[in-house]
Amino acid sequence: MNFKIVLITLSVLILNASSFSKDFFEDTSWIAGMDVSYLNQMEDHGAVYNDMGIEKDALQILKDHWINTVRLRLWYSPSDKYCGLEETINMAKRIKTAGLKFILDIHYSDTWADIVNQPKPASWENLSSETLKDSVYSYTKRVIQVLKNENALPDIVQIGNEIAHGMLWNDGRVGDAFHTPQQWLQFSDLIKAGIQGVRDNEEPGQEIKTMIHIHCGGDNGFSTWFFDNLIANGVDFDIIGLSFYTFWGHTLQHLQTNINSLALQYQKDIVVVETAYPWSLNNFDYFPNSITDTTQLQTGYEASVEGQKKFLQDIISIVRNVPDNRGKGVIYYSPEYIPSSGMGSSCDNTTLFNPTGGLLESIDAFNPDGVNRISLNLNSASIPDTLGANSFFEVRGSVDDTAPVTLPDAQILDWSENSTIELEHVRGDYFTTTFYAPYQSQIHFKFWSKEMVELETNGWEVGVTGTNQNGDMFLTVSGDTTLPLHFFNGLGEQKPYEWIMWLPKNDKIAVWFRVYMYTEDAVVKGYVLGEGNIIGIRGDPRSGVGPLSWGTSEVLLHREVNDQNKVGYHLFSAVVYFPKSLIGDTQKYKFFIEPNGWENGEDRFFKVPASDSTLHWVYYSNSPPFQGQVKAENELSTSIKEFSLLQNYPNPFNPMTTITFELPERSNVAVIIFNQLGEKVEVLMDRELEAGIHSAKWDAGNLVSGLYFYKLRTEKFTSVKKLLLMK
Repeated sequence: MNFKIVLITLSVLILNASSFSKDFFEDTSWIAGMDVSYLNQMEDHGAVYNDMGIEKDALQILKDHWINTVRLRLWYSPSDKYCGLEETINMAKRIKTAGLKFILDIHYSDTWADIVNQPKPASWENLSSETLKDSVYSYTKRVIQVLKNENALPDIVQIGNEIAHGMLWNDGRVGDAFHTPQQWLQFSDLIKAGIQGVRDNEEPGQEIKTMIHIHCGGDNGFSTWFFDNLIANGVDFDIIGLSFYTFWGHTLQHLQTNINSLALQYQKDIVVVETAYPWSLNNFDYFPNSITDTTQLQTGYEASVEGQKKFLQDIISIVRNVPDNRGKGVIYYSPEYIPSSGMGSSCDNTTLFNPTGGLLESIDAFNPDGVNRISLNLNSASIPDTLGANSFFEVRGSVDDTAPVTLPDAQILDWSENSTIELEHVRGDYFTTTFYAPYQSQIHFKFWSKEMVELETNGWEVGVTGTNQNGDMFLTVSGDTTLPLHFFNGLGEQKPYEWIMWLPKNDKIAVWFRVYMYTEDAVVKGYVLGEGNIIGIRGDPRSGVGPLSWGTSEVLLHREVNDQNKVGYHLFSAVVYFPKSLIGDTQKYKFFIEPNGWENGEDRFFKVPASDSTLHWVYYSNSPPFQGQVKAENELSTSIKEFSLLQNYPNPFNPMTTITFELPERSNVAVIIFNQLGEKVEVLMDRELEAGIHSAKWDAGNLVSGLYFYKLRTEKFTSVKKLLLMK
């Protein structure tokens, strides 16, 4: 459609389930989709997206919230690069890399093709009908071939966009004065040419489904008239795609009547390929919106986040319950089209992100029945050592006192090393993970860290042993829930879960400066503090604004309490509060030790973050500062800095895929494949390897389609990722 007219905490978010009738994780045919054709353009204009305050790639945010499919429009020769073939290829590769399905919407126009406009590309304007048909075929075939060469083949291709009145006007125009046998023949031949261009790129095991998309999702009479004529002219396609917007005057009841009738009459799968609903009637930029008043709303669904969510839940439920399992999905239109610098949005009140890029709770409508999504965001700052991207944290526990247990997303939760729920490093001390749990269940869990084992503990949080299945905390999964603040505490006294490292302030950003002084290199350079030493921070006062100064006053770093009686630990830290007016501003600073004086080297710099954060240095006078780096520079023995398990490629795959990983040092390595039940399927390798980049190929030709897991296990590192076999 053309719409022209903080503190990082450990929190658990459990999103309400909507009324689906099938298990999301097993129904791989269901399309939970988003049309994000504006995304690249929005990002170029400065749009940034976040989930619970954590900035992420928009595709990853959507994928984290049950979205499995992305739709893109393609224009033949647009006035700028956006929606042209090159940009579409780049976005398609990005979609596939993210592990999402891809729907290509070919407009066969240089600009919008919709219910009121179906203009030919300028270069096709004077072609004969026969030449035009050949052009549609060759263009479609070329587009699919290029995407195929880039390993970004679409799963579904739309032949035209909202073509209830035909396409490539007037040669392919139908309806009203153009409702003639000759016009229908010409239109149908154009559609057939496009479909053939898709089919001629298929290979065994690489079927691409074709979709015919019309606008009239709530109009059964018009829909039937169109498809009766199209099929009568011999057009063979796979999926009926419909747009449904309430401001066109139809209700959800009209939609339900129409799609149930179409599914039974034509025995075709149905997808609502475009829909949207406002979460507000306000306009958030200078550009006029498409939905502006209450007369455009659906009765019983207010213009609010909750109203938007309820609308989506109900439309998804309607499509889910189409007879004969013919309802195959719902795609939301332009969830990412937020206000941005120099670019107006006609959809800024129907997006699924707020005007500053924050994800709205209405995304919860895509949550499958009986399943809750749990996100754990961990601040590990209280561990008396600096941690980095290769640090290993794991969630271990039980569900309803059962362990091990296979969760709905096929991950395993256990009190042993068999648990597969690992945390991903975000930045500095911050780690995150997401998993799914049954609705209304009790989860007992604790964190376990490999680094804590190396620091001569049992790896568990304080107060818990490796066999304790109760711990001192549990969560009842029964609705939206947020846990109190909690910082992983591997050594020292046990802290209550509400304990925090600093006092949050509404008008200021807290930056925790932390220096780990005791390393061999620091000792050689004389940087380990003695009893009489004081370490401070002096810096750029920004014309008197901010807490730093180059004068005699400075922020003093203090020896951490948990560190004072431990040999080999020399941790010093202090919290510095910066006015929020300085967010994004570059601060200049340097360390000062009394009585030794200024540190060596050039001035340091950092940008004031948008939320409370931590800055780490492995030892005083290293340059530049490390955020969460475990080792000093001289300890890195190879060009590879850390263990890393990469996403398999291709993914999805059939039947062969490659798993790549990086080793910073010689190590015993095992690469193991598991199925969704946690059962071992195959050991791809189990041997000692030198430092460097390695890969293992997996041939799954004798296995059934579905979700599998691959695990890399070394002496110092373990990681698990998903892969999808599609036959």
